[in-house]
Amino acid sequence: MSIQTVDILEWLRTALKNHEAREFTDEARLLAVWLAEREKWIPIISEVLQAEDGVVVDSVGAGADWIDCGAIQVDVPDLVSAVSFVLDSYNTHNANAELQLEVIGNRARVIGAQEYVAVNAAQRALRDIATGLCSIRLRESELVAFAYSETSFEHDHTQLIWNVVTRLPELLQMVNGSVMLLSCEGQLNFDIHCEGNPSLLARIGSEGIAWRNTWAKSLVPLDTVSRQKPESMPLLVLFLGAGASVGFGLPSGDRLRNEVLGRLTGRTVDESTFEEVAHGWWKDLAATQQLTELELTLGERVFVETLTLEMVLEHEQEQESQRFSSSLSSFAESHDKIVESLRAHPPLDDPLRSLVALRQRLVLITVNFDQVIEARCGPGDVRSFSTQHELEGFPAALQDYIQNGGPVPLLKMHGDIKKPETIVANISRTSAGLNEARFSAIRSVIDAMAGSQFRPWWYVGYSMRDRDLDTVWKDPIFYKFQERWVSPFADPNVLAFLRASRVQGWTDEQLVIKDLNDRLITWTADDFFRQLQLKVGPGWNARGRLGGVPPGLNP
Repeated sequence: MSIQTVDILEWLRTALKNHEAREFTDEARLLAVWLAEREKWIPIISEVLQAEDGVVVDSVGAGADWIDCGAIQVDVPDLVSAVSFVLDSYNTHNANAELQLEVIGNRARVIGAQEYVAVNAAQRALRDIATGLCSIRLRESELVAFAYSETSFEHDHTQLIWNVVTRLPELLQMVNGSVMLLSCEGQLNFDIHCEGNPSLLARIGSEGIAWRNTWAKSLVPLDTVSRQKPESMPLLVLFLGAGASVGFGLPSGDRLRNEVLGRLTGRTVDESTFEEVAHGWWKDLAATQQLTELELTLGERVFVETLTLEMVLEHEQEQESQRFSSSLSSFAESHDKIVESLRAHPPLDDPLRSLVALRQRLVLITVNFDQVIEARCGPGDVRSFSTQHELEGFPAALQDYIQNGGPVPLLKMHGDIKKPETIVANISRTSAGLNEARFSAIRSVIDAMAGSQFRPWWYVGYSMRDRDLDTVWKDPIFYKFQERWVSPFADPNVLAFLRASRVQGWTDEQLVIKDLNDRLITWTADDFFRQLQLKVGPGWNARGRLGGVPPGLNP
């Protein structure tokens, strides 16, 4: 299904409304959107902006010739420097490119060792963008749109360009105008396009338009938490899914699922081909009587919509007659290299490391079986629980932590990759529900929260699809918790879960939920960790723990 006109018009209506509001601010604004089908929709966008005295610069193809740039070196010298930086950075990794900006009179172009038509697609796209940025038309209106294609870019190229184009209001020396930034047709990278402020506001693709909350709206629940004293809020629970670890090179659960599905079907599986391959796989499984009675009853559509890593891993494990299948072994090898590097060279200014270093009130629970969290945190700042013995001791350890602080508890619901006997990694085990030790451990957290006045339970990068946790999530006690879901965009699985398992309960509790987006914090995991640490760090350090003992001074 292609993009609908109504989605484009909704984006334009919102963007123009934002532009009109500039009268009430003293700064220019960036209105960024990720857009598929650029060529089809640029004419409509141009027509609408022209009616508003705006300008659209579509950079695709701009690098083929000179462009009118006006007195660019005098008017916007910082823009010239930024364009030159992009070209120099590209040259650093492509020494034979020899790209440079040439300005003669009121015209500019990008030249290199080879003619424009002879270079590869990535270099052509970069030359297009660099040339397009020099267009004098970008400086002829207080409402401009700059469109560019990322189709041929690798991750580093995408980051390089994004770092420059998101500074366009500043580089163009706008006072209180608006730049509509149209990042088109490439791969949407959450760690690039959705990181920081400003960043992407929406994406428009075949599934329609998806909006992110404003930065200020996402900040509200953090402000609320920061005001809570230990007596009213002894614990803040962060339930971490795959989205909390992907920034360090590990594949997300869905990406790993796609890799396993590709092995099983002999097909290349990614976001664009997943549904087609999954539907075909369901038919193959049905024909060979490999579907469970429940999967047959629910049908093909539900099977595809809810297909998880555990579901495909079970089939691989059965085919190979081994629990630690080839996909898990491959994951373990990649995991060990990443964790070893993290421990040897911890990231500077890691927000999760700083947050955990507070050593109080925070509880981490995860379904990830990697050790990225442990590797990111300082020595002794986190204590993991995954083995049967550790899980059995968790409730007592939690009570001691509430009273005295110390290493932040990390409850690993699906085990630890370095302890293979603890791993829960197939659908039979997740469908069976939690074992007694795991259930008692997470239940002890719920019970500790239930006795509090304020009960924040926040899910970070988690899709709510794990079957072994269904009975946990359906406990009515959660209606009274301050649940939030952290992800750059609303996860369709989360929205479906909220409609099926929360909305009626919230209504019965007489909670006013005008919009499910009010329950979302649309940030990347690292943005969330960073802002949370900035909000709660000073107050938590000043107040100490529940017993009033300053952090680090408990006996």
